[in-house]
Amino acid sequence: ERPLAISLFDASAQRLGDASCAALARSLSLGGEAYPLVASVQVLKLYRNNIGDQGARLLADWLRTAAAGLEELHLSHNRIGTDGAVALVRAAVASGRYPLKSRVRSGCGLWCRLEQNRVDVAAAMRRLAADDFGLDVQTFQDRDRHGAARPVVRVCDSHGREVVNLAWFQNQRARPEDLEEEDEEEEEQPWGHEEAWEAWPGVEE
Repeated sequence: ERPLAISLFDASAQRLGDASCAALARSLSLGGEAYPLVASVQVLKLYRNNIGDQGARLLADWLRTAAAGLEELHLSHNRIGTDGAVALVRAAVASGRYPLKSRVRSGCGLWCRLEQNRVDVAAAMRRLAADDFGLDVQTFQDRDRHGAARPVVRVCDSHGREVVNLAWFQNQRARPEDLEEEDEEEEEQPWGHEEAWEAWPGVEE
């Protein structure tokens, strides 16, 4: 049978935790246990799942080696710290798949949602900028479709090409009690990366 290309795999708000991330990564790899005919996943949503640094590192291993076709990774509202966030960005860079080369999103990096976690943003940016990859880590604000300011950390390679786009990355939760709050206003939006492409610097149609 012909391998499947999944446009959206949504396992958000399922309380998966770290232990489930390894099984999930295996399942979503070509030849995996649960989905042996999966060739690629375009959008993976895992927000609100009690995932910490261990789970983030497991997903980073998958991202680096097996996440063919991944364009969006949604991991907001979890318990990921600085180590986990840095591991995910490094994995995207090491994979060599970004910037994307697809017809619609050519020139764009991985759209990665990591807001509302436990990341020390300044420390993560320093570590990424000091990597041997020669990354350029930029901060700026654009606006979402409602006109609200959207803080962004943009990670580019040594040629100035976007590798990872961390929208809302600066919005983190530091206190344990904050992580228990249900803040509907800061819930993941139902729309994805598409609206950022039109006015994005350097994006080719």
